[in-house]
This record gives sequence, structure tokens and C-alpha cells, in this order.
Amino acid sequence: MYNCNGIQVITTYRISDLTLSNASITGPLPAAIGDLYPLRTLTLTGNPGLHGNIPVEILNLESSLTTLDLHNNNLSGAIPTGIFNFFLNLQNLDLSGNRFTGNISPYPLGPITRTFNLAHNQLTGNLIFNYFVDSPLLESVDVSYNHFSGPVPFFDFTYNPQLKYLNMGGNQFSAESLDSIPVYTTNASSSSLQVLDLSNNLINGDIRNLTFMIGGLGPNLQELYLDGNNISGTLLLDEVLHSTIRKNPNFKTLGLSNNNITAVKYNKTDSLNVLQYMRLGENPFCNIVADICGADAYAARCFCYRNCSDPSACNQAPSPSAISRSTILKIALSTSVPFALLLLIEGFLLYRSRRKHQYLLLQVQRICEEHDVKPTIFTYNELRAATRDFHPDMKLGQGGYGAVYKGMLPNSNVVAVKQLHINSQQGMDEFLNEVALISGIKHRNLVKLKGCCIREKQRLLVYEYVDNHDLDWNLLESNSFQVLSWPERLNICLGVAHGLHYLHALAQPKIIHRDIKAANILLDNNLQPKIADFGLALLFPEETSHIMTVHVAGTKYKSYIKKAISWALWIPDYNH
Repeated sequence: MYNCNGIQVITTYRISDLTLSNASITGPLPAAIGDLYPLRTLTLTGNPGLHGNIPVEILNLESSLTTLDLHNNNLSGAIPTGIFNFFLNLQNLDLSGNRFTGNISPYPLGPITRTFNLAHNQLTGNLIFNYFVDSPLLESVDVSYNHFSGPVPFFDFTYNPQLKYLNMGGNQFSAESLDSIPVYTTNASSSSLQVLDLSNNLINGDIRNLTFMIGGLGPNLQELYLDGNNISGTLLLDEVLHSTIRKNPNFKTLGLSNNNITAVKYNKTDSLNVLQYMRLGENPFCNIVADICGADAYAARCFCYRNCSDPSACNQAPSPSAISRSTILKIALSTSVPFALLLLIEGFLLYRSRRKHQYLLLQVQRICEEHDVKPTIFTYNELRAATRDFHPDMKLGQGGYGAVYKGMLPNSNVVAVKQLHINSQQGMDEFLNEVALISGIKHRNLVKLKGCCIREKQRLLVYEYVDNHDLDWNLLESNSFQVLSWPERLNICLGVAHGLHYLHALAQPKIIHRDIKAANILLDNNLQPKIADFGLALLFPEETSHIMTVHVAGTKYKSYIKKAISWALWIPDYNH
């Protein structure tokens, strides 16, 4: 047996393991894949040019295949039903990050022994009540961010005692109350569950039933996410602590943000010691702060804004935006301020507390109106969900102003999300100009900006997703210079020239890029170039026809020049 570039071959000259990740594979998956028996591992990941259906011939590998990993490609269509039921030795199934549609098998899942991942596709229908009961060795299940509907699927960890990770978030699973969710164990010692994610579904009910729900999840639970549902009422923190969290020292996160929780009650001072576990942002409770220096203020800061500093730190005078309603009332009563003036002061302070956020939105609106454009304003939660909470697996690259992630929106559109550094040198004006300028630009050789997100210091840009890496990667890092033909290279140069000509002469207003380099030229599946990253774009003055730029703006300019010179010394004779 020997290995060669990700292909493991047994001595009888049959392929045993095939791994081709981020290999720029294009075209459909061939039916001949079924002729590779006794193939054990098939890993084809991170190839956005790999499209089409999974051929049914893959079922010919049912007795040999142990790992089928096709995540983060561009595959589509229905998943062959036999994949879920007929493979006898399959341990790992990962089809996440594609565009699969339709229902999955109406029969219980077969004996997959480790991972089952269908996340970030376009699958529909519901999962039958006992779908996972025949898979007792499963360790991880992820069906998040599809279009599944119906009741929350049944999980009794007596049947799945090895299951540690269960993610069903981002679907349309429903439940009328927390205590009716059929995810539990009838034998606490049989449950290994550590993470349960039911966020962004259609779960209703009173938060007071949370204690009953957590109590049925076993003693190993570490993280529970119920964010983005319709859970309401008053959270009785002490009951949750005493019946659940205190019995499990490993518990660390309880996500309840973006629900309808109106109050949090607790009696014991030491309850504050576990507030770091709670996530209650974007609930009505977070709009109410009872005392500027009391435990309630500390609880709200810690619950809602993740600011769990010393609750006794009340020596400094509070800012106007931090003064609470009850504090205003106490001042008014002690100084006989007229009631009308009290309302005026309260309204003014509420206005001050939101002024910064509104100012940013007004800035976006003003600049967009100046340029007659209407970019989409995304919420931070939308982009966090689209990028799997900015997971490293979704990261496309790192630039001078921040990282770029691949994202899957709820409508199944794939986008590129540019997360700007909080400490970036790019100021708010530059950010807003970039939003306005690029939104108004429409040219086939320019990357389209779809929208943006502003959330406190978080600033993100949402671009169209371009499939085939950038020119820098294709020429200098992937050894693909041997693949790009000279006509293709000429076409890329012409496309870049067309894009720059549009920016310099035809765009209204005219724009200069100031950072043209191979890393800012993206290639689609047809090798058509698209110019990206207008973070340093400047407007041409209307009265000026020529501009000389002396400053070198590129973040990798020197290293790129060195590479370009070294490659320029090797020019093949393309006449042969």
C-alpha cells in the first residue's frame, strides 16, 4: 500500500482512499465513481466547481465505503435514498454546504456509527418520528439550516447513548411548549449529550418549562441553544440553577437570545456567579434596567451584553444613556420635578441610549440616497447563522481589513461575508462609502456588493460569491499556472481592463481602485475575472481627468512583486 497526493492505493492497484480537498475540481461527479470498489474513503471537499447530482452508481460501494465526505461543494438535486439506508459499514456521512433539495429517506437511518451531517442545504419535508432509533452508535448529528418542518424529531438517548452533538437549528421544526419537545433520556446514565442546538425554529411556550426540559437531557449537557424562537414569560433563574446547572459542573452556555422573555427573577446573591453562561440579548428584558448600580443592572449587562465586570463598580458617575427609568423617577420625586418634565427627560435619555445606532443607520441612508442605491441591510444574526458563527471551515481568506467567509443565506443564496476588523484603519466614512459606491456598480467584471451590516462596532459587507479562488492563488500558489492556457490568461487580462475602464471612465461617480493586484481579481467557474475589494476606492474629482497615486496601498505588494518577478523569469514558449 502506498500514498500519492491524497490517493491511497492498495498493492493490487485498486484505490482504497480518495481525498481531493480544495483541489479546484470542476464538472459533475462521474458515474464511474461506483467502479472504485473496494473504496473505503471518498473525501471530495471544498470544490465549488463540483456540481450536479450524486450518481446512483455510488451505491455500488455499499459494502466497502466507511467515509463519504462531500461537504462545501456545489452539488445539487435529490440525495440517493440508498445512501441513508444501504451502506453497511458507513461511519461518517457529511454532505453539508451544498444545494441538495427534496426529502430524505422515509425509512429509519441505517447503522451510521459516527457523524451524520446534512447542514446548509435546501432539504425539505420532515424527519419521521423514529428516524434515528436504528443508529445506536451515532456521535454527531447536524441537520441545521435546511427547510425541514414538522414536529421536532424524536430522540431518546437510550437508543442513541453515544450521541454528543445534536444540531437542528435554522429549520422550521415546531413545538407548542418546551416540555413537549421529544428530546430526552429515560435513563440519565445512558445519555452522553453535550450540545443541543434548536435555535431559529418555531418553538413556542413558557420559559418556566425550561427546567423540565433540561432535566431530561442528562448529566453531561454543556451547551443548550434555544435562540431565535418564540419562548416567552419570566425566567426563574434559581430554579434553573438548582435543578440543572448546579448538578452539572461542565455546563457553560444557555442561549435564549432573540425570544420574548420579559423578566428574570432570582433571589440568591450567588446566582450572579453563573450569569456568564446566559445569553439573553434581543429579548424585551434587555430593554429594562431597574437600578444603575444594583444587581439588576449588573444582571442586564451580563445577560444581554456579555459585560460581566464587577457589579460593585459603581463609583463613576453614570453616562446619560445609562440612567435607568427607576433612577429618573427617584430624582423626580425627591426634587419635585413636574411630571411633564419627567416624561421629557425620560424620552430624551431613551433617545440618547439609541442615538449612536440610529446615527449609523441614518449615515447609511444618507450616503445611499446621495448615490441613488439601495443595498440590503442584513442583521448580525443573519450573517452569523449564514457563516456558522464565522466558523474557520467557512473562511475564504484574510485581507488587510478583515477576514472573508462563505455564507449560506436562508434563501439558499451563497454569499461572501467580509468581516472588518474592529481595530481596522478603515473608518466609518470609508465603510459607508464602500457600501454606497459598490452597490451602484453593475459590471460583469466587478464583484457585486449585495448589502452590509452595522451592529455597534461590528461592520460587515456582503458580496456575491465567486467560485474559483483569486488570480494570485491560481498563478502562484496552486501550481495551476500549468492549467491556465495563454488564451485564458489573455481573456483574464482583457476582463480586468474592461472592469478598470468602467470604473475610471463610465461609472457614476468615477472610481479609482488603488489596490489592483492578483489577490483582488477573483475568477468564476468560467475563468471570467471580477475585480474585488474596493476598501481603498477614491472618487475621481469631476474636474480632474488624471490622478497620480504615489502611496503603495497593497497589503501584500512587496511579496507579490517578488513572486511576480520570479515567475516572469520563467516564460514558456507557447508557440510549441
